[in-house]
Amino acid sequence: MPDDDQDDLSADERDAIDMYYTACGWDATLSVAAGAKVGLLSKTEAGAQVTPERCAAAASGASIGGALRIDERADPEVAGFEVGASLCAVTPQGRVAKATITRITFDDDHHALVRFTLTTWVRES
Repeated sequence: MPDDDQDDLSADERDAIDMYYTACGWDATLSVAAGAKVGLLSKTEAGAQVTPERCAAAASGASIGGALRIDERADPEVAGFEVGASLCAVTPQGRVAKATITRITFDDDHHALVRFTLTTWVRES
């Protein structure tokens, strides 16, 4: 989410953001907010049964690092950001979220347009 898009959000809403998508010219990047627990399960890994525990482990592993280039020139498949892969996140409230990539297309500027299916779980204490 670009900084100017955050102006209409409350402080709590801004604090809840785990990832940011930015695009400028050819470059498109998915960035992880400081302190967020977000990881990427590759298509091969995601092909097996993804449990809340497995998704939480991927998120804790921070496999994205600080940022992941996902524009067409960056070759998303090489980065593992491809149809069938899943982004996993653990919220401060302990929920686990899995966003599985179902479609990637590119606009005229070669930025990724991504569709996901979202699954969330409440982890038991």
